[in-house]
Amino acid sequence: MPVESDEMYRAPFMNIFVHDSGGFTTVAMATTLLVVLALLFSLVSVGQVLTDSYETQSIADAGALAGENVVAKYTTVATVLDACVLSMGLTGIVALGAGLITSCVPGLQAAGAKLSQTGSSILKARRDFSQSVVKGLQSFEKIMPALIAAQSYACIRSNSKGSLHYTGAALPFPLQSKSEFGSLDSDINDEELTKKSKEIQDKTEQKEKAQKKANEAKERAWRADCGNSPSFCMYERAHSLAMLDGKDNPFYNSVETWSFGVPLMRARAYYKAREVQEVIGGATGEERNDSACRKVFYQYAYEKICSGSYRENEDGTVQCSFPELPRNVQEMKETSLYTDALWPCSVEDGKTVLHADVNCPGRHGEITQYASLSDLDAGTVEKCPYCKLGVEDMGKVASASTSIENGFEHYWKIVCDEAKIYQEALEEVAKIDKEVKKLASQSKDLFAKILKELSAIRPKLCPPGAWGCVAIATRGETELPASSISAVFAAHSRLPQGSAISGAVLAPDEATKENNVLADFFDSLSKKAGFIGKGADDIFGLWGNLLVSYGSAYKKISSQATGFLDKLDGIFSGVGTWLKGKLKTLIEGAGLQPVDMRLKRPVLTNSENILSRAGFSKEATIRKAILDLPEQGSFMEYAKVIGGVVIKDLPSEITLAEIPIPIVGGSIPIKVNIKKLLKVT
Repeated sequence: MPVESDEMYRAPFMNIFVHDSGGFTTVAMATTLLVVLALLFSLVSVGQVLTDSYETQSIADAGALAGENVVAKYTTVATVLDACVLSMGLTGIVALGAGLITSCVPGLQAAGAKLSQTGSSILKARRDFSQSVVKGLQSFEKIMPALIAAQSYACIRSNSKGSLHYTGAALPFPLQSKSEFGSLDSDINDEELTKKSKEIQDKTEQKEKAQKKANEAKERAWRADCGNSPSFCMYERAHSLAMLDGKDNPFYNSVETWSFGVPLMRARAYYKAREVQEVIGGATGEERNDSACRKVFYQYAYEKICSGSYRENEDGTVQCSFPELPRNVQEMKETSLYTDALWPCSVEDGKTVLHADVNCPGRHGEITQYASLSDLDAGTVEKCPYCKLGVEDMGKVASASTSIENGFEHYWKIVCDEAKIYQEALEEVAKIDKEVKKLASQSKDLFAKILKELSAIRPKLCPPGAWGCVAIATRGETELPASSISAVFAAHSRLPQGSAISGAVLAPDEATKENNVLADFFDSLSKKAGFIGKGADDIFGLWGNLLVSYGSAYKKISSQATGFLDKLDGIFSGVGTWLKGKLKTLIEGAGLQPVDMRLKRPVLTNSENILSRAGFSKEATIRKAILDLPEQGSFMEYAKVIGGVVIKDLPSEITLAEIPIPIVGGSIPIKVNIKKLLKVT
């Protein structure tokens, strides 16, 4: 039986592809090549579709970043304005404090009044400025959704190319502002503090007059004691009349180193020396009479002045007990010189006779008793016919030397009079000091109160987009063009309609931790303000230092404020120093914490994080957003849908704030050209 070959069972059309010898024909090879090429170009087409599809996501990312960038810029501006408000308020308060401190110092009341007035005017400027800031920021936040939509729309549209047309925009969350400006625009009530400052100034002026009175009294007493040397004075008289020198008769060439204790000690030494030096005698009865009266007077004066005292108290007052010596007969009769039994008596011819001393030539009998000048006036004793000692003789001893400029008693009388004035004036100074201290304590409490108000007046910014922006990028169905070669093997590809979402939030940029945005801002402000006078420039400079320190460590802010107080001239002691220490402590403990001044930049994040914080479901929110967005609409339409704002109804520009120039007045407006920002007319 014959064997059947494979050719008997091969389909007739297979001969086209398989040769009789079993190999592939040319047609088979060509067909295979065409199939491979067709598959290859189909894969290329699929790859292009996938690439274009993925590009939608990157465009959505760019749109989210563009939208959030609007929030970043707003945040920087708002933070700078907040820094201005806070630093201006602190400047005003510090200036008020400086006014209070200097008002406590005699001679500086005018400077204190000027500083207080400056502080008050700065706080008023801060109030006007903060009101403009609140109004400006609120106005800007209202249109932020539209600005975010416009910026993100422009970014997404700019990525369109060829037949691929992208559209979309970013949605800010929250959509509406949730910022709490609180009492940022409220007034800081400095009326009571300014009133206290005026009361302190008035009291300090009274103190200055009292202190001047005391100083003048002290200088007159110093001149009477030794300051007039080599002319007549206690120092010169003690040297000339009693030959006193050295420690018993010191000289002070300055009233600052001299005290009222000096003439008291000098007078004691002088009268002790004069008493010792005076030896009763004389060629005539009158001379013997005068000598005896002088010796008794010197002894009396020494004892009297030894009973005097001078003491300086811790509160700045003094206690001066400077005994005055009799200047005439009438005053002498009011002293022990008249009433004490100082004079020897003898019985002469049956009568009791009073003598100037025991060795009086007119005495012949024994000394039987001692009598006083008042006894002589009463007639119980009689005058000695030789010495003729009488009441008038004792009275004229001090009368002559007190009335004429070459008498020691003349200058002692001046010292006694000025000591009274000095003591009374210093008591008035101490009394006023207590009143000023009380006012200063009340002012300290008021200062703490308004400092607390300033600390509490801080905004909580939460503008549209503060939680982030979610961008939606869409494209319609598109026919992707094929190359001339691939068109032979594959039909034109169609890219179906597609969408992508992306989220962006703000994150601090560590690279800008030491940024000088506030310093640059103040430099610009200073150039516009110009030179405004040295005193005013000191205040303006304080504002700049506080402003630049706003984003620094907290201690730097307080050190700038307290450093200004430390530079106040003429505050060395007293209530001013006490108040300065208290105010510095209050500032250091006020808790005026700075803020994070690192610039914020947008970064990508999972959009679900943003939506969850906003309290939305991701799927439902995105679905609704896509349905609400106009298909291939203009950015004005997107702005209207997202921001609820008709672009043509927006103002040409918004004034974010009117920055006042402290002290000299005037202001510098900060404006934003909305139409230019949106590139519309």
